[in-house]
Amino acid sequence: MSIAPRVLTWEALLAHWDDQAVLLTGEIDPSQRASLSAQPQVHILAAAWQLRRAGFLAELGWQALRNGEAVDDPSLLNPLYLKSS
Repeated sequence: MSIAPRVLTWEALLAHWDDQAVLLTGEIDPSQRASLSAQPQVHILAAAWQLRRAGFLAELGWQALRNGEAVDDPSLLNPLYLKSS
């Protein structure tokens, strides 16, 4: 089963999110960063982590695997793209 990637605005993402903690990284402009940071469940990674490098994602997955955390089936993962509104 394949699910198509979704393209959302930051606002649409937060409108559909529940109260679970959210870890964000990527290219976030200053006004969006301020708006997102005001949400208590949102945690934005430092600027160095916002570079486009697959190795950062691999590192997060490796940490989860080492810690015995649930790891998603990679064949079921789909990207979620966000755009400015």
